[in-house]
Amino acid sequence: MELAIPHIVFVLTVAVIALSVMAMLTASLERASYCMAGVAVVMTAAYVLYGVAVGNRYLYGWAAIYAVTRIWLLPFFRGGLLYTARRMPSPDVPKASVWGTMIFAVVAFVVLLVFSVKYTLVLVVSPGPLAQPAGEVSLNLLLAVFLILYGIMVLLTHRHPFRMVLGILLMEAGIHLSLVHFVPGLLGMVQIGIFSNFVGSVFVVLYINRMIVERLKVTDTFKLSDLKY
Repeated sequence: MELAIPHIVFVLTVAVIALSVMAMLTASLERASYCMAGVAVVMTAAYVLYGVAVGNRYLYGWAAIYAVTRIWLLPFFRGGLLYTARRMPSPDVPKASVWGTMIFAVVAFVVLLVFSVKYTLVLVVSPGPLAQPAGEVSLNLLLAVFLILYGIMVLLTHRHPFRMVLGILLMEAGIHLSLVHFVPGLLGMVQIGIFSNFVGSVFVVLYINRMIVERLKVTDTFKLSDLKY
């Protein structure tokens, strides 16, 4: 069972990246919202698996809080992702998602190639950074960092406010996943993850985005600087 967990987590991490790419490539904001709910489901499963692997029962609590706030509350509650997606026009610059994803794919491939040459990529569950042998790099950790990179790429290449919120959520997911991969046995890591779950702030940003679209009729963030008051 313990030997299988790193491989299952690897599949889950790949699934998170795949769902993230789907969320950015789809033209429908509603489908993107469902993809983000899928990301939350997969990440919750990863937290539980790491809790089983290292015996950190506090990860179950993080998984439970994450499940409630990110699988149910943020996507489906009034004022959340789906609610906002149904009240905002689709992106008027869809090609940005394609270019951002293509750039991300190239950069991720190059980084993966360099690391595979310089280091030994392994699939292990390590209770802490000091337990990782020199010259070895966790492939799961590397993929989690790629998720952060993709979130940054989304912010740089998208101009629709809803997509930019998703980019921030992807960055946050990558940071949390990296934290769990890096030190799954540390209680302080769980505390950081729980207290940095700023789901309320996301609702506020989504509300502001809806007001901008409703009152100013603007769905391109580049055009906000051109508005005169």
